[in-house]
Amino acid sequence: MDEPTATETGTTGDVLSVYLAKYGSLRAETASRFQFQAQTYNFLVVVLTAAIVASTTLLGSGHGSQFELLVLALPLVAGPLGYLYLSNDLMIFGIAGYLDRELSRDVSVLVGRDIVLTDARLDHLSPRGRSTLATLGYSRWLLFVVPTVAPVIYAALATDAWREPPFSLQFAADCLIALGLLAAIWVTAREQIAWRRQHSRELAAAVADPAASRATISDAAGGT
Repeated sequence: MDEPTATETGTTGDVLSVYLAKYGSLRAETASRFQFQAQTYNFLVVVLTAAIVASTTLLGSGHGSQFELLVLALPLVAGPLGYLYLSNDLMIFGIAGYLDRELSRDVSVLVGRDIVLTDARLDHLSPRGRSTLATLGYSRWLLFVVPTVAPVIYAALATDAWREPPFSLQFAADCLIALGLLAAIWVTAREQIAWRRQHSRELAAAVADPAASRATISDAAGGT
């Protein structure tokens, strides 16, 4: 086979530079989305702390009716925060799937060897460790689910405030927000489980065939 010409080599290097720039951009976007998730999580903790303090004060002073109104207001704050958190979760795993499959494949074809663009740190965990990490990730959703769904259940079963307008409209909005959040969690969980299974299969294949072990993105850049 003839050696690649200078023009071919230059074209390959240019295309690889575009791929690497796209990789860097997506990694930066992932980092910013993780940071936004942390901010959302911290803001929810502040809201819940304030709600607990206000609830204790209202119940201690005998203002039970105002406590019921506070309960109805909580899903209006916690639910949208949950939507923001989950939307970033979906995009983070979407980016990971694109890097792991589409972009990795394109770079591998270009350089002539198997290249992995996703973070390989999880690959060094045992299956039990990866399962534990996934469970911890899912458990973070509970902090959004509980203050969104529990007030709806409490208001429906233990109070009559939701029967009187305009609080009946607020209760209806709470119900829609709670149902929407549960639906979003179901979709996000399916996406994450599908990605984790695909990644586990690829990892198992790499372990079964050491000769086909994958190089890193730095190897791809260094080989051009």
